[in-house]
Amino acid sequence: WQNLFSEGRFDHRQIWDMYKPCLAWMKQRTGQPAFAPQVAVLADPAAVTQLKTDAYSYTERWLYQNRFFLNRVDTTIGYFLTSELETLPESTRCIILLTPQTLTPEQKAVLTKRFMKNGRTIIFCGTTALNHIALEKQTDPILPESRLDDGTLFGGVQFGNQDKQPLAPTFAAADPHARIFAHYTATGAPSCAVKQMKNWTAVFLGSPGMPAAQWRTLFQQAGCHLYFDDKNFSTGFSQPDFIQSGGNFLMIQSAAGGKKTIRLPARAAAVYRFDQQMPELITTRCDSFPAVLEPGVPSFFLIGPAPTPDE
Repeated sequence: WQNLFSEGRFDHRQIWDMYKPCLAWMKQRTGQPAFAPQVAVLADPAAVTQLKTDAYSYTERWLYQNRFFLNRVDTTIGYFLTSELETLPESTRCIILLTPQTLTPEQKAVLTKRFMKNGRTIIFCGTTALNHIALEKQTDPILPESRLDDGTLFGGVQFGNQDKQPLAPTFAAADPHARIFAHYTATGAPSCAVKQMKNWTAVFLGSPGMPAAQWRTLFQQAGCHLYFDDKNFSTGFSQPDFIQSGGNFLMIQSAAGGKKTIRLPARAAAVYRFDQQMPELITTRCDSFPAVLEPGVPSFFLIGPAPTPDE
């Protein structure tokens, strides 16, 4: 997942050396929480390996592009394979199915029993395997570009050096009980929709590469914790804020830098900052804290127990 297209993104010793002091420090602590993401992104194992072929019209759009924008959202996101669906933690508030057409009957049953309840959200990309939102098949090839209600375009241009490629078939929302929030620019047909079910929410995305701000809205509606308020976080494509969170670990990288206020999902006994040195205690007993970030430079924070008297 972290090396889509097999580009060797982490093939540099300096990257791993940066983490050594932090990992050694963390091992001295006890009771470290397990990784419990609130958003789970799932893809079929075969779809991941197909990224090494020329199947850009599907895999580049749905896997690569969506991950690119999801990395710009300030919530806890985990990347999984569909074979891991049954083992997802109870903390999961939103499931994104990038390849829903490959779900087995057993996996569909897990979705229904475990996750279609308690206000959670299930997002189906490209098509829906469970037919909770009625769709209409479009057979003519189109560029899967959409326009959000606010006028934002997305999904039309592939990344890298790939040319624009029409796609067929595509699917349009055709459910009178669903709320439409985007339309295909080629046909005007509804391309993205939200439908409130009995105890959960179904979402259909007909176009990939949805902007981070719209992902953020869906996650907030699903009850996911966002680390920044709307005025404090940049989802812009050229000047984004990146965040990765897992357990008691938090990484923030801001293209613009500056002072940020970081909101925690729960009150913390202590917050430590780690920037290529041993962690330094910056605050205690808080549910939010300020941090000054250097443009483009990642900062690492550890949410942990209160320091001992000799620290």
